[in-house]
Amino acid sequence: TIPLIHENICGMDFIHAFRKVSLEMLQRAKTKDIFNGKLEIKILLPEDIIGLKLQSVFNDPSREKIDISDIEVLVSLYRDLLDRKLIREYFKLFGMEDLYNKLFKDGGR
Repeated sequence: TIPLIHENICGMDFIHAFRKVSLEMLQRAKTKDIFNGKLEIKILLPEDIIGLKLQSVFNDPSREKIDISDIEVLVSLYRDLLDRKLIREYFKLFGMEDLYNKLFKDGGR
């Protein structure tokens, strides 16, 4: 048998998607081979992971510290590749435009 996730390597979130926005995220997901091609999984785009992290903070403010930290890492890694229009929509959806402005001090392009 192939171990899917080793507890010391990574974590995985499972989310039940049924809203239009969530279903659109799943449609944009990219297929990736793992374990030398023995398993195929879908990976969300960084923009959509940011959107879900924002939703997590909105739904449970106790997650703010870890999820905002995760968002900051994603922005630092993918800053020039991100679809800022899509990300801005997510921040606006959850009333977090101030955080968007802080993360994208360059005006958000």
